[in-house]
Amino acid sequence: AAWSTVWTSLRIEEAGPFALVVPLPDGAYVDQSSDAWFEALEVATATRVLPPEGLNPYCPGKGGPADPFDVAGSTGHTESLAPEAIALADDAAAVATWAQGQGLTLGGALETALGSAGAKRFLCVRFTSPGGSVTTPTLRVSAPQGLPTLPFSITHAAAAPLRVSTWLIGGGRGDLGGTTAVP
Repeated sequence: AAWSTVWTSLRIEEAGPFALVVPLPDGAYVDQSSDAWFEALEVATATRVLPPEGLNPYCPGKGGPADPFDVAGSTGHTESLAPEAIALADDAAAVATWAQGQGLTLGGALETALGSAGAKRFLCVRFTSPGGSVTTPTLRVSAPQGLPTLPFSITHAAAAPLRVSTWLIGGGRGDLGGTTAVP
């Protein structure tokens, strides 16, 4: 009961190399989890679009199920990208050195954010996206103390908007620190 777990996976739209850097609290365990975990959450929480009650949703002369609905978004399985390189870094400077060795750039502001993430170590995983919608394998981090986090301060994207889907599962109301609650 004292342990907490965070699962993380990225969906990338742009082509090119990128890295997933996961902060690891002291005593944490990390492993690759089934992609079905996030796929099941996506299906269970996807928006369903229903026709107005009592109205025929079909074109004249056409028919179908009595209670049709559309599910917004993708609900099928997408094969995740294979990692090209995996490393464990002891601090933000080691992450920067690893990134440089992988042909990736870690800006000063991002290195500073990594340094203040409160992690003892970092898992660094390099991928190359062919373009289109692709996902990284799902990683599971379990920690024996406190709440494990994936700080948004270390989340960085290129020119495209960065969209984040978050599910919080546990007792009580969840909180995304540093955000504005919207009813």
